[in-house]
Amino acid sequence: MFLCQPLQLYSFIMPQKPKYSLTAIEGLIGSVGKNIARIRKANGMTQAQLGKIIGISQRLVSHYEKERLQVNAELLTRFALALHVSSDEILGILRSIRTESQQDRKINKRIKAIEKLPQGHKRTLVSTIDAYLKVHQTNDKTSAF
Repeated sequence: MFLCQPLQLYSFIMPQKPKYSLTAIEGLIGSVGKNIARIRKANGMTQAQLGKIIGISQRLVSHYEKERLQVNAELLTRFALALHVSSDEILGILRSIRTESQQDRKINKRIKAIEKLPQGHKRTLVSTIDAYLKVHQTNDKTSAF
């Protein structure tokens, strides 16, 4: 008699196929997996880097992005914190307003790499950039007339 009770309890815990189907919600932006992938890429992060931050393998990140696995509430929170977005953005309810575009993030990533260069290399690179900008600013002024 005691052995039957845990089995009955176990059947309530196991996920069951829903008896009804829900209609799609209009206005959602992408799917959860695609949103995770989009935001991860916009942050310049690999699946392995994201997995390390939230404590899962790169393979699991791939499975979530390809929607082979469903994201539960705890993982949704971990993804949101690691990607610096709200869970609503991952769910596709809204797209957050970002102060930086993806292009700006790429430039900032390069600036961080430049800061690690030896001082002489930095000076050379900065003078090259300054010369390039000077030529293009001059061209912009002359083409405006």
